[in-house]
Amino acid sequence: MSKKENIPTHDPQTGELNPYYRKLTGDQNPLTKQLRVKYPPLRFDKEHISTDDIMKGLKVPPSKDKDLDKMPNQKWHQIISFIKSGIRIVGYILIPYDLVISASVLVFSEIIGIVEELV
Repeated sequence: MSKKENIPTHDPQTGELNPYYRKLTGDQNPLTKQLRVKYPPLRFDKEHISTDDIMKGLKVPPSKDKDLDKMPNQKWHQIISFIKSGIRIVGYILIPYDLVISASVLVFSEIIGIVEELV
């Protein structure tokens, strides 16, 4: 077994290439070529792609598909959520006193939860 075979090409836990492979063996890491084939390096020369094209790709244009009228009203959603939570607290407080009334209050809070999702 030669010395090159004992030097790992990559970290077995993270999969990162050994940055010292060339320094220790004098040869290029054999996995480097495989990575370049699978993931070719980005080229920013005029023949391929310009930095302006990349920057344009990073900016998300406003979507015309979104209807703001169909978006939920966050203020009302929050208000109804607080009301629902208050009713739930009352329902849990009523458990030791009357299970039927407590269950009714908790069911009512779930109905409010459905309304909350529709707002």
